[in-house]
Amino acid sequence: MKKVKLILSVICLAIGVNASAQHDIKMDFAGFVIGQYGILYENVLSPSMSVGGDINYHVLELEAGDDDFEYSGLNIVPEFRFYFNPVDGADGFYVGPYLKYKRVTSNDFGYVNSENIFKEGERTSTGLAFGLGMGKKWVSDAGFIFETYFGFGRYIMENESYENNEQEDHYENTSIEGLPSVDGRFSLSVGWRIN
Repeated sequence: MKKVKLILSVICLAIGVNASAQHDIKMDFAGFVIGQYGILYENVLSPSMSVGGDINYHVLELEAGDDDFEYSGLNIVPEFRFYFNPVDGADGFYVGPYLKYKRVTSNDFGYVNSENIFKEGERTSTGLAFGLGMGKKWVSDAGFIFETYFGFGRYIMENESYENNEQEDHYENTSIEGLPSVDGRFSLSVGWRIN
């Protein structure tokens, strides 16, 4: 929670320092389909450059017979964008790097303990990914925004923590080594430009 407060404080500071700039505030409606809720902010530095970020929380609950699985997490994503041939400042096709912090908890990590008894368990995964995003933004004369976004990256740091050592040993012995941890992003956003 402290990290979320820090990111929100930085965004508010950026708005206050550059109060005469354009600010885009958006929501990702594609995220609602998969239970991901968040807000996206973009500070337009020049007609062809902007910085911003996105904070989102997601929850996915699945039922399979008598079992209930729950995945929940938080993502914090700062990014830079370069716009090619903008018409109204920071619109049109863009590309840029992003950094993504994730924290995901799941209850889908049961294990068999040393006494051969099945125990339910949780795993928390944290990570930092670096990637490249691209998309297109349309801005109406009234300031309404519609945006599409695709991004692909790779985790440069990841950490998994389990409830106890037996559970950790079980998953270390059954995991597949050598697979790269990749990050994918997709967004259909709507919002408003504040001048």
